[in-house]
Amino acid sequence: MWKECGCAPNASRNTFTVIKEKEMQNSELILKLMLLMLLAMAAYEDYQTGTLSLMLLGTGAFAGTAVRILGMEPEVLNTAAGVLSGFLAGIAPGLVLLILGFASREAVGYGDGLLICVTGIFLGGSGNFLLLLFSLLLAAFGSVLLMILKIRRRTDRIVFAPFVLGGYLLLTGVCL
Repeated sequence: MWKECGCAPNASRNTFTVIKEKEMQNSELILKLMLLMLLAMAAYEDYQTGTLSLMLLGTGAFAGTAVRILGMEPEVLNTAAGVLSGFLAGIAPGLVLLILGFASREAVGYGDGLLICVTGIFLGGSGNFLLLLFSLLLAAFGSVLLMILKIRRRTDRIVFAPFVLGGYLLLTGVCL
């Protein structure tokens, strides 16, 4: 009975496997907390100054890359294509925003595109796409609300990083 469902005590699981699973859980928790701190600092900076510093984004990218690589399985690290494809899939939504920023003469800020690139390092491709989707929906809702309350006009610029933070909180609440 136990062996049928794979729940048998010590069924194909040794101590090394259990330790490795704990390490993976710890590295994922570290990534989530680091990204939360990064987004909180970016939201504050963007709200106060309307810009995002390259120092903050570069530090976040470096830290996320380091923790992501240290937490990877050795089999994945042995293939450069596996590591590279994971990072490229993660930063793809940010690259699209950067291209849109260039094409629209920075109607979409370069800092916003870089921020989404950095979040892609932490979340991977599908997680970053969902984050961007949630952030854009929150920004649209917030923009309409600001226009209804006559705080902003349709032509005014709004900061995006606070909505990315809100999107991340929504994403982590949805994906618990």
